[in-house]
Amino acid sequence: MARAYEAGGAAAISVLTEPNFFDGDLAHLSEARGASALLLLQKDFIIDEYQLFKAKFYHADAVLLIASVLDVETLSTFGRLAQELNLDAIVEVHDLADVKKAIDVDAKIIGINNRDLKTFATDLNHSQRLAALIPDDVVLISASGVESHADIEALARSRIKIFLVGKAIVRAPDPTQKIKELRGETT
Repeated sequence: MARAYEAGGAAAISVLTEPNFFDGDLAHLSEARGASALLLLQKDFIIDEYQLFKAKFYHADAVLLIASVLDVETLSTFGRLAQELNLDAIVEVHDLADVKKAIDVDAKIIGINNRDLKTFATDLNHSQRLAALIPDDVVLISASGVESHADIEALARSRIKIFLVGKAIVRAPDPTQKIKELRGETT
């Protein structure tokens, strides 16, 4: 999959490392690093500083810090430690309270998750609504529910230029071609 992402023109690879709910493994980071030069995002529930050291050891370039899981003090501490380890910290937000936390800790990259954690339904308008509340100097990522180039074009009108796409690529018969389609490249 790492090679398919790279061949399709992806800028980075999101690697699930959480073993209990998502069948992930930290070794997947090293495997992806061995197969591709793309940036690697470790997707896990980061709840302990030690996990940041492990992310670095296993070749992650970025980590996901979920605002709804961490209090402001812990989010700030983890963000500083990630910076010291030369890891980008993407602060994932789901609602207005999470956005406030991310802004309070001066997050430089905010990922807006379009998935409702109670119903698991996705709504791309969620990214557009929350993006309007986030300072212009913050890098925005829209995550979950992006299925097509048209989705990307619509979200780009809300100054979102980075998209975390999982399901649409993984389920595609040809992941490389799906990435090219998402990027607006025609065959």
